[in-house]
Amino acid sequence: PILVFNPTEDDTLNGEDNLYRIEYCWIVIIEEDINICISFVVKTKDNNNHYIEVTGIHLDREYILNQHNLINPDHKCHCLDSFRSCIDDLWIGHPDDKDITIDNLKKENKRLRKENEQFKAALNRNKRIEPLSQFSLPSTPSSSSMQSPFYLDSISNDNYSN
Repeated sequence: PILVFNPTEDDTLNGEDNLYRIEYCWIVIIEEDINICISFVVKTKDNNNHYIEVTGIHLDREYILNQHNLINPDHKCHCLDSFRSCIDDLWIGHPDDKDITIDNLKKENKRLRKENEQFKAALNRNKRIEPLSQFSLPSTPSSSSMQSPFYLDSISNDNYSN
């Protein structure tokens, strides 16, 4: 086991925040001389069923050993004598996640650029502005012969479908 300080916000005991908790460790051999430590806690559901919640993956032998010694400083520990790890950084997930994200962003960029060009073309087609000096008000307000110098065709959504 290891002692962990400042656990997550949802760790409470009798309604009070815990400043620490004890986590159990499982040493996993990935390859020869490559180990990781998976830490976990055992929790209880409302119906008194127990389950395991993984709380971390540890790569640093000295950190694990220090946290382990906090449980019992008088323990003559040899628990991690065979722990070896040459891993400095660990990524969990699909190995091509970054490439997939880049490809998706490129496709979205291309789609948005095309949509932007369609908007620009629609604006250029529909822009009809006459100078204000040519605009004259009719003599009577009830006259329906007044035509606006501003003209804008309605833009159809059909022009912007993928």
